[in-house]
Amino acid sequence: MKRPSPAVGIATVWACGVAGAFQIGKTAPALPGLMDQFNLSLTASSWIISAFSLLAVFLGIFAGRFGDIRGYRNSLCLGLALITVASVAGSVTFSTSVLIATRVAEGLGFLLVMGSAPSLMHRIAGPQKSSVAMGIWGTFMPVGTAAALLVGPTIIEFGDWRLLWQVSAFLAFSALIAAYLLLPSEAPRGGRLFNAAELLLVLRKRSILLAGFCFCLYSAIFVSVVGFIPLWLTQVNQLSLQYASFGAALFALCNILGNLAGGWLIHRGFLPAHLIVFSGISLGLLAIPMFVVTDIAAVPVLATMAHGALGGLVPASVFALLATQSPRPDLIGTSSGLTMNLLNIGQLFGPPILALTVSSMGSWSWAPLMLTTFGAGLAATGLWLAREVARGSTPAAV
Repeated sequence: MKRPSPAVGIATVWACGVAGAFQIGKTAPALPGLMDQFNLSLTASSWIISAFSLLAVFLGIFAGRFGDIRGYRNSLCLGLALITVASVAGSVTFSTSVLIATRVAEGLGFLLVMGSAPSLMHRIAGPQKSSVAMGIWGTFMPVGTAAALLVGPTIIEFGDWRLLWQVSAFLAFSALIAAYLLLPSEAPRGGRLFNAAELLLVLRKRSILLAGFCFCLYSAIFVSVVGFIPLWLTQVNQLSLQYASFGAALFALCNILGNLAGGWLIHRGFLPAHLIVFSGISLGLLAIPMFVVTDIAAVPVLATMAHGALGGLVPASVFALLATQSPRPDLIGTSSGLTMNLLNIGQLFGPPILALTVSSMGSWSWAPLMLTTFGAGLAATGLWLAREVARGSTPAAV
C-alpha cells in the first residue's frame, strides 16, 4: 500500500472517526425533544441510543474482516456512505420504528469505519509510532461526541433535532470525500468473508478476546454516562439544555486527554493492561460522587471530569494491544472487528441497564450501582489480560 504523508493520513483517518462518533453524541441533546415528539419513556428512549450498536453486536468481526480482504480505504468509505444515507433518512421520518432502524444502519456504517481505521493508522504510522498513533485515534470518540454535545443544542434551537441529523449527514459525507481523495487505494487481498481458519486464529487469541471484553465494559460505562448526562442535569440540577450538554461535552473532552495520556504512557513503557486495571478501579469509585453528592455542585463536576479523563486510558490501551496481540499483521482488521463486537454489546445494553436501574429505584443516586459494578468487572478483566499478555497469550481451546 502506498503510504500517504503520515500527518495527512493520520489526520484524515481520525477525522473519519470523529464524523462517525458524532452520530453517537447527537442523540444526547436531541433526547428531550425526541421523548416529547414520540411520547417515549426513559427506558424506551434509551433504545434510540443503543440501537446504534444493534447489528454491530453480531457483525463486528465481519466488518473488520471486510477491510482485511477488500481494502481498508474501501471499507472506510463504504461505512461513511452508509452513515450519510441513514442520517438523511432518519431526519425525515415520523415513525419511531423507522428512526430506530436508521440508527441501526448508522451503527453498521460506524462499524465499518471502526473495523478499518486502526489498521490504516498502524500502517500509516509504522511500528515505531504505532502506540502514539493509536492514542491519537482513541480520541476520535470523545471528540466526535463532544462536538455533537457542544453544537447540538444550538442547532436544535435554530431548527430542531431533524436539522441536527442533517448536519451529521453532511459531516459524514465530507469525511467520505476526504478519505476518497487523501487516502491511497490498495489492492484487495482477496479471500472469503467467512474464512473459518483465519477467524478461529483470531478467536483463539485470548488476549484479543479479553481486550474486547474490556472495551465492552468501558463502552457500556462511557455511552451510558455521556448519553444521559444532559437529561440527568436538566432533571436533577434544573440546568438548561445548553448548560447540561456542555457538562456532557466537558466529560468527553476530558476523555480526550485520557486517550492522549494513555498513548504517551504506553509509548513510555507502561503496560496497557495495567492502565486498564487502574482505569476500572477509578471509574467505579468516581461514579459515587458523580451521582450521589448533589449538595456541593463542584464535587459531581470534578468527579465527572476525572471520570472522563481516567476512562480515556482504556481505548488507548485496547487499540495498542490490537497492534501487538493480533495473530498476524494482515488480521489486525479482523481482530479489531472482534473487539467491536464486544464494544457494541456494551453500547447496546449499557444505557438500558442504567435507565432501568434509575427507573426501578426512582432516583439517579442509584446510577452508581451499575457503574461501579461494571468498573469492578473492567479492573478484574484487566488483571486477567495482564496475565495473558505476560505469558504470551496462548490460544484457548475452541
